[in-house]
Amino acid sequence: MVPEAYLLEALASTVARHGPTEPKAMRTALVETYARSQRISLRSAGSVFSKLPPSEVALPGAVAPASRSKP
Repeated sequence: MVPEAYLLEALASTVARHGPTEPKAMRTALVETYARSQRISLRSAGSVFSKLPPSEVALPGAVAPASRSKP
């Protein structure tokens, strides 16, 4: 497999399973796959990928604050 193609495979699989609106699931799949492939810890692999903004890590069922739009 082409280097880093395993990340695309993990991402596609996660999106197929959870949908494209689950950034936490997508990041987790990428971190776990990267850690396994590179034979490094999850913590080290997690430092490679961007952290999710707090609004993206909200608990399931929690309502995100409404964004304000200027009239």
